[in-house]
Amino acid sequence: MTDLLEISRELAAIAQAGLTYTKDAFDRERFLRLRQIAGELLRSPLRQPEFTWPAEIGYPTPKLDVRAAIFQGDQVLLIKETASNLWTLPGGWADVNESRVRVWHVSVWKRPGMR
Repeated sequence: MTDLLEISRELAAIAQAGLTYTKDAFDRERFLRLRQIAGELLRSPLRQPEFTWPAEIGYPTPKLDVRAAIFQGDQVLLIKETASNLWTLPGGWADVNESRVRVWHVSVWKRPGMR
């Protein structure tokens, strides 16, 4: 069962993504209100009476990079990053409430030619 923190965190992430990409002033108001509602879900007179999610800039992500080291004998699998043109282990950023295993699965096993 999803708890209130996970629901609030996901709502805040949706609001942040909307604030990042919307060009419409009315949608901006809606996303700001959604972020406010996400904070209101966690307010409690006994614990967090003034809780609000911080205003962030850019796409919402927990800033968690997940990488997989895959060996075959004495060789290790590397991929070339498109952003930097450098070689690295396969992986990627985790989205809000996304497990490391899911990121690993998507980054490695759903990549063309990896099966």
